[in-house]
Amino acid sequence: MSKKLNIMSLSIEPELHELLKEHSRKKNQSVSEFVRKWLMQYPFNNDGVIPAVIDIPEAITGPAKRTELEAFLKTKCGGIVNVLCA
Repeated sequence: MSKKLNIMSLSIEPELHELLKEHSRKKNQSVSEFVRKWLMQYPFNNDGVIPAVIDIPEAITGPAKRTELEAFLKTKCGGIVNVLCA
């Protein structure tokens, strides 16, 4: 028997809902499952911490792309530092 979930309703703009549906389809998940998994990765109750997420293109990953990945991350990290120290 499946575990009964407490249901929460969420109101979002139609454009955001479409975006969530598109991303969940790519992962072969329902929107609810996608959002649950995504939220579980967010560091809740982490006082004094600013979370940062960096989208890294798959095309620059792997041993042969190390130099490209390092350059990409240096650029992104520099931008984060500039924003946080402004």
